[in-house]
Amino acid sequence: MTMTGFSRELLIRSLSENEANKVYVQQKDEKLSKASQQFAEKATKIILQLIQAQGYCTEEQIIRQIRGKKEEKKVKLKRCLQEILESYNLTRIKANKELKEKFGIASKGYPFLIFDTQRNGGMKYGKASIIT
Repeated sequence: MTMTGFSRELLIRSLSENEANKVYVQQKDEKLSKASQQFAEKATKIILQLIQAQGYCTEEQIIRQIRGKKEEKKVKLKRCLQEILESYNLTRIKANKELKEKFGIASKGYPFLIFDTQRNGGMKYGKASIIT
C-alpha cells in the first residue's frame, strides 16, 4: 500500500469493507463504483495476459494499455493492485540486475515486476528466495 492510492477503495480491496468503514465512517453505505470495478477487471486481464506471454509485467506496461490520463490510471492501479496480487497469488518486487537478465529487460532503471512465483519456480531475489 502507498499513500498515492490511499482511499476507502484501497482499504476495501486490500483489507475488508468493515475495516474501510472504521476509517471512512461517513461513507459507510457506499459501494465501489462501476467504473472502479471495470478498471480492476481490465487491469487484472492485462496483468494475466502479460504474465502468460512474457512471464512478468510492469506497472508501466499495465498503465500504457488502459485509456485515460496517466496519473489517474496510476492511482487507480495502486488502489486495486493489492487485491489482484492476493487473488492470483502474484508477487510484486523491484527488479534487480539478476531479474532484468532473466527476463531480458533492457529498460533503464529497475521497475517493479509482477510475476507468478510458482510459475517461475521460487525465484531468487538478491540473497533471499521469494516464495509466496
